[in-house]
Amino acid sequence: MIDPQDFRVIMGFLEAAFPRWQPHPATHEVYYQTLGDLPTDQLKAAVQSYIAQDTPWPPSAGQLRNAAFDLIETVENKLDANLAWGEVVKKLGADGHIRIPQFSDPTIDASVEAIGGWRYICFSPESAMVSNRARFVTAYEVLVKRTRDNERMLPQVRDIVKRLAVEKRMQLGDGKRETKAV
Repeated sequence: MIDPQDFRVIMGFLEAAFPRWQPHPATHEVYYQTLGDLPTDQLKAAVQSYIAQDTPWPPSAGQLRNAAFDLIETVENKLDANLAWGEVVKKLGADGHIRIPQFSDPTIDASVEAIGGWRYICFSPESAMVSNRARFVTAYEVLVKRTRDNERMLPQVRDIVKRLAVEKRMQLGDGKRETKAV
């Protein structure tokens, strides 16, 4: 979590970069609530990256948050779905059905499981490889998006979502008991 003093310095830097922008004091609070969970260096880098785009408009808090996460994802250099499938095909040729391979990314493992598992892929006829690939790519993209959205979610939003999910499960559980009693 960013120190409030560091945050004021970053906001001052941002205001200096956009001299016509004179945000209301409440705007600072909105930005802090939206960006305060980020590490200081990550937020500084996002601000500098945004300023370097040579835009006349100051960024929204959401734009800065996305820029901060985009910078991290760029460094992580995660495989796209097609390259991930390529790794599956290589392991298929190297390991076959004898042993379940270790993939470079847990998202590949989860995607393989989502389409039926390693043995399913191994014992699929060659004519099914095109459909296996398509199903894998879809599963991989969904899992990457879900992970990405979860990582970017504001902590206070995550807390609310978790609370609502628990409440929903409790309501469904209560409903199931009533159904069983009928």
